[in-house]
Parts: sequence; C-alpha cells; structure tokens
Amino acid sequence: RKHKRANFYELLGIATVASQPEIKKGYREKATEWHPDKKGHLDEAGKKAAEAMFKRIVEAYEVLTDPAKKEYYDKGYDLEGIEEQMELKKRQGHGHGHGHSHGHSAPSGHCGSG
Repeated sequence: RKHKRANFYELLGIATVASQPEIKKGYREKATEWHPDKKGHLDEAGKKAAEAMFKRIVEAYEVLTDPAKKEYYDKGYDLEGIEEQMELKKRQGHGHGHGHSHGHSAPSGHCGSG
C-alpha cells in the first residue's frame, strides 16, 4: 500500500526529520499557497485541483502533528491504514489492564477561554 500513498513530507516541503515547528511552518506556507481563496483566477478545473491539493496538505498536517499517526505514517501506512491502526489501538485500549496506563491529562477542549 505504501507506493500509492501521498508523500506528506514532500507535500509540505519539509524533511522527514522535521521538528513540529518546521512541520507547522511548512504547512502554513503550503496552505497559504494552495488556499482556494488564493486561486480565484483559475478556471473550474484549476480550482478543483487546488482544493484537492489543499485538502491533502491539511491531511498531511493532521497526520504529521499527531505523534501516533505520524509513527504509523513513518512505518509506511497510508491514510486508510493509519485510520485502521488507530481504530485497532482504540479497541485494544479498552478493558485490558496490561500495564499501559496512560495518565489522562486534562480533558481536551477546556482551554479556559471565557
């Protein structure tokens, strides 16, 4: 499956050893370049292509900034494979006390913004 997956590092124009700040920077540059709003001058086909590209850039960013997904990606999984692995992991993580207690920190979504 590896051969048909998008090269997320290439998409963002970064090295495979890029740090999180470098990934963010690469994403910002590419997202700005390919943002559909920036492509108003193109014909329909061009806009569609830009939209597809923008979507892939967002996907790349989401995978590469998620440590678990990035690990699977680096092992050679494509997006579908990553999703499958994440699902499997979720299922395994329930009800089995195998010493892997991940200390759950504060629930996400509570950033104290009033």
